[in-house]
Amino acid sequence: MTWLWLVIATIVLWTIVNLFDKYIISHELRDSVLVTTIFGLTSCLLFVGFALVVGGDFFGNPLVAIVTALGGVGYSIASWCYYRAMKGEEVSRFVPILATEPLIIAVAAYFLFAERLAWTNYLGIIIAVIGAILISHHKSQNKAAERILHLAILGALVFFSARNLIFKYATGEIDFGATLFWFGLGEAILPLIFFFFHHPHLAAKARLGVKHLVGTALINEAATLLFAKAITLGPVSLVTGMLATKPLLVFVMATFMSFFHPKFIRENHSRAVLVKKCLAVVLIMVGGMFIVMK
Repeated sequence: MTWLWLVIATIVLWTIVNLFDKYIISHELRDSVLVTTIFGLTSCLLFVGFALVVGGDFFGNPLVAIVTALGGVGYSIASWCYYRAMKGEEVSRFVPILATEPLIIAVAAYFLFAERLAWTNYLGIIIAVIGAILISHHKSQNKAAERILHLAILGALVFFSARNLIFKYATGEIDFGATLFWFGLGEAILPLIFFFFHHPHLAAKARLGVKHLVGTALINEAATLLFAKAITLGPVSLVTGMLATKPLLVFVMATFMSFFHPKFIRENHSRAVLVKKCLAVVLIMVGGMFIVMK
């Protein structure tokens, strides 16, 4: 069960990343394209650098290398959608929506990798997804903006799922170092395109945001490496399914921060919203218990 501890560490680190991402995109760097560019290039350097340190057969299987690089491109697209959605939505609502990813992964892994889970595991994924949908549902006055936001959320969800599936496929065909190498190179493509066509001027506060974003990227990629290793050790359905429990930690931390440090994160504190979120979190916790049940 080494993969389980790796996923738990990943959840804690990604929760920290989500909270800081919300602050950076809302207060310091309000440009999702700029944030994607900085994050993607930083992430690329980290992945490729780590791959060169651990070594690997980088040119042994060109076809798998191309597919893995496409997974990196998908990761950049997912990041762009993620930052676009994070800018317009409460972090305690948006992150739980991403918790519906295990349902996509479980269905895809059933057909792609012949992963067969116990009925309790599938039940847990479904319960957690219901909780995620409940916590994310709310009314909006601006329907056009809401549709754009939903598209961004859907894009993040689909491309993050594709990233995990491709990583699982690649590590089954080539070694871990080669997977990171090609994934990192692919991830740099979209940020480089953004870099040449998008040149915003950085104010003093934004420059501070760049430093914060690079630091957040370091934490994020450390979590991503742990998660990637967990995928190689355990069933991708269960590994990804454990992420459905992350909204619990995000909800607790975001609510706490919004009460005591509202300048950092602002959340809706109405009784109806808090009750709804609490109910959803309970469902996600129950789902998480069923996900890891043998």
